[in-house]
Amino acid sequence: MVNDFRLLSSLIEDVHRHIFEYSTSLDFLMVPDFIKCHSYFKTLECMKLASGLIAKYSTEKELFSSSEWDYFIKDNTMFDTWKDMKIQASIVYIKYKLPLY
Repeated sequence: MVNDFRLLSSLIEDVHRHIFEYSTSLDFLMVPDFIKCHSYFKTLECMKLASGLIAKYSTEKELFSSSEWDYFIKDNTMFDTWKDMKIQASIVYIKYKLPLY
């Protein structure tokens, strides 16, 4: 059991370390393969453009925290909310990194 916690801790550290290599953590988690598999779009950038919401918000943080973005996610992906989509992207990343036993 201790080794399982060490492995999980190591994976979490790996995620944090890699996030700093990208301009945002979303670029790290929302890779094109994930987006294509779970939505009608090829990239996160395509999703943002298609939403028509970019001009309405001055920052991505405002956009991603808006209820309008959640509605867009619900209508155009297999997720009910943006939070659900981010959680699933994190799970996919961690599963990919886990060693096979």
